[in-house]
Amino acid sequence: MPDQCQITFAQILSVMVLEDPTSSKSTKYAQLVDRIHSNATAYGAGYSFIKDYDYVLGADQLSIFGQQQMINSGIKYYDGTRRSPKTLPLSSAPPARIES
Repeated sequence: MPDQCQITFAQILSVMVLEDPTSSKSTKYAQLVDRIHSNATAYGAGYSFIKDYDYVLGADQLSIFGQQQMINSGIKYYDGTRRSPKTLPLSSAPPARIES
């Protein structure tokens, strides 16, 4: 950047794709797996893994990989601007948004 220029605004767009399902969806998925386990008498070819499948995802949280992506995003922002990002209050946002 030329010496006579300065950064006055920077924006980061982060797509939140690496987070657990919402609480309501996570509950529905766990119930679906339980129904399959309770009602299935046989599993078709290639689907025997479902017999031992445990639904373990959380709800409304960033995954470990998603957390690392947000950290990397902040580092790139700081390296490019040498300023800490200013954030807006997100008190009504889902936990994963606040965490990011």
